[in-house]
Amino acid sequence: MGLVFQGVSAGQHGAKTDAVMSVGTRRSVLLALVLGGVLLGLAAGDYVPLSILCDDVEAICSQYGYGDNITECESDERKFLNPEICNCGIMCIKNLKEGDSCYTSSLTNYPSKMCGPGLVCMQTPSSPNSAMCVRNDAKQCLNETLLYEEEQVLGTLGPGRNKPSCDEYGFYSSRQCSPSSTCYCVNKEGKRLYGEGLFTQDAEMNCNNSKIHTLSYINPCHRAQEVWDNQGSGIIVAEASRPVCSPDGYFAPVQYLRGMAYCADKNGNRIEDYELPIHEAGSMTCNCPRRRQLMEENGYGASKPRCCSDGEYFPWQTRGPHSYCVDENGNQYGTTVTITNMHDLECYSDQPCQTST
Repeated sequence: MGLVFQGVSAGQHGAKTDAVMSVGTRRSVLLALVLGGVLLGLAAGDYVPLSILCDDVEAICSQYGYGDNITECESDERKFLNPEICNCGIMCIKNLKEGDSCYTSSLTNYPSKMCGPGLVCMQTPSSPNSAMCVRNDAKQCLNETLLYEEEQVLGTLGPGRNKPSCDEYGFYSSRQCSPSSTCYCVNKEGKRLYGEGLFTQDAEMNCNNSKIHTLSYINPCHRAQEVWDNQGSGIIVAEASRPVCSPDGYFAPVQYLRGMAYCADKNGNRIEDYELPIHEAGSMTCNCPRRRQLMEENGYGASKPRCCSDGEYFPWQTRGPHSYCVDENGNQYGTTVTITNMHDLECYSDQPCQTST
């Protein structure tokens, strides 16, 4: 005998048993239909819409009229999967701005508004019963952004300070830039990975293109590695070490030759005379020479950084009448002083590096 439950049939369609079912029988039938769908699998046309399981989302969504329609949201909205029916369809949720009132919990199935990207809903210390959208300073990137903006308002922002770029979760965006110089790729914690490009060409840098940066990706350095690996036995290997590549397939900043580590551009060409004996080059990065070369080649030579002979940034840099300390990426930290007072900088030393260029 076929079964009919609230207008949805399974088995022989058209049977008329719904009117004579007891409440207990109806519950048993629903449970049987749900379990039957899980154990045996139901075709799209046989689905029971009242099933409490989302074991065939495509069929359920189709039953309720959610096909391949794509919802386009406004610029101040975000896409949100519909929680009412197995996440069928996309809803548009209004983004709240920084400082807007918000709720840390909701009695409804889904919110009508949410704190926008990079913001979290946090209770106000002065008013525990209220909350607002704020940037969570527990995230390092957001914390640095807040400090940058605070110094900007106070007028104490140094010329070498960079405003970090953060993603919607408060982590560092894959591309970071130093003011009026170059950009490079980092991981979500802000640790430098690879790549270097002029700041005016930052839009052309793609730090996470999964279609390009694969294990089979071939670029100048990988081709050079193949040549080195296939060299004949008559070649003295010690004369030229195997090229070192960055994840993007270009040459890494530090290369090796006859017992020396030297700085190279992305095509493997030596940059000036920056080098160290290999046994002293464990922490060598060559970040400074690469930036220096890029700025020189693109007409920004007047602002190029000062580098130590080992390829590291000179501990302090100058721009106009100002001096300031920089980190391993050439970005300012600490206070700014006039050139005449550079001795007051915390990074100042009578012997910052053996020689400088």
